[in-house]
Amino acid sequence: MAMSGLRVALVLGLVAMFVAAELPGRRGRMFNEKERARARRTNVQDAEVAAYGGSFGVDIALWTEPSASAWSCMNTNGNYTFAVVEGWDGGRGVRSDVGTTTSNAWNAGFTAVDIYSFMCPGCGNTAASASSLISTLTSQQVNYGTVWLDVEDCTGCWTDSASNVNFIQSLVDTYQSAGVNIGFYTSVGEWQQVTGNTQNFAQFPLWYAH
Repeated sequence: MAMSGLRVALVLGLVAMFVAAELPGRRGRMFNEKERARARRTNVQDAEVAAYGGSFGVDIALWTEPSASAWSCMNTNGNYTFAVVEGWDGGRGVRSDVGTTTSNAWNAGFTAVDIYSFMCPGCGNTAASASSLISTLTSQQVNYGTVWLDVEDCTGCWTDSASNVNFIQSLVDTYQSAGVNIGFYTSVGEWQQVTGNTQNFAQFPLWYAH
């Protein structure tokens, strides 16, 4: 079962570091047909994934809404056991169906369901955006483990590295004040470009995009 908009992630050993396939430059906009074709070509089939062993999962973008039966198919036929659901997408804001989507994953037998969030100053986001996401997760009674802060470069999204680090710190402070577990989704290049390779957040788990 191949599903565009889903990216395969592999848990490496027992550390909190995941590997995900990423299509560059897609942040903040829909896939065009050329990118959809590329995603289909590079998508790993379920039988190939299962052959690797280990724990596998999917991350679900804002515009991807798998049905309850699709979640069940991924769990039973694809050996997927964890999911990371997008909760906030820059200027688009909060994902309104985050509660339903996470519930469908849990009900299908997934053993871990997390949230990921892309926020940036150029998108009009502030620490209040993190508070809004937390409020949505609370009001919809979303059951999740970690909110992953998605740090990726894109045109007009960020400013200088010092200001970007301060912005990220404001998000971290907001989540921690609310008792939310957080981690970071990023790559070597993205982290360098956005933060100047700061080590300020080295204590948090890493979901490594490669």
